[in-house]
Amino acid sequence: MEPTEAYKSISGAAGVWGLVLAVIAFGLVLVYTLRPSNKKTFDKAAKSILGEEKIDDDAQNK
Repeated sequence: MEPTEAYKSISGAAGVWGLVLAVIAFGLVLVYTLRPSNKKTFDKAAKSILGEEKIDDDAQNK
């Protein structure tokens, strides 16, 4: 194998694996954000940005 062929095969494999890892990461982020159990967390974060956050009862008692 010539050095140019080795470079082409290694860079091709790296490109494929990079794409695979990016797709997996995107899928994991998508699943995390769309899980119903995270809805309360994201709703609270969205309201806190707008200044409409209510104080939790647990936070008042501490």
